[in-house]
Amino acid sequence: MEIKISELKDLTCKLLSRIETLGYSSVNIPHNFYWDIMAPERYEVGITAQDAANKLNTPKLSDDLEVIQEIDEKKLPDYVYALVHLAALIRATGEEISLLVEGRVPQQRA
Repeated sequence: MEIKISELKDLTCKLLSRIETLGYSSVNIPHNFYWDIMAPERYEVGITAQDAANKLNTPKLSDDLEVIQEIDEKKLPDYVYALVHLAALIRATGEEISLLVEGRVPQQRA
């Protein structure tokens, strides 16, 4: 599968703009840690559940955000891997807004 960066950029901007038109200028993510399996194991769907469980780690969304925020401030050389941190933030935001839109979030979290 080939992904064009220009298309990914355009689609991301369109999606985030649409979310803003729905009235979401921010979203409260009620958790910080999340489960993750690092690449390349994440894409090895033929491994057993036990092997996958052994590869799990628990990164923090706050760390992901900090890495992204420091890109401009500290001129980090690893812009490419910062996409992985951004992806985690976008996923968490999308999942939380989806729950809100579907009405599946307890009112105190909304």
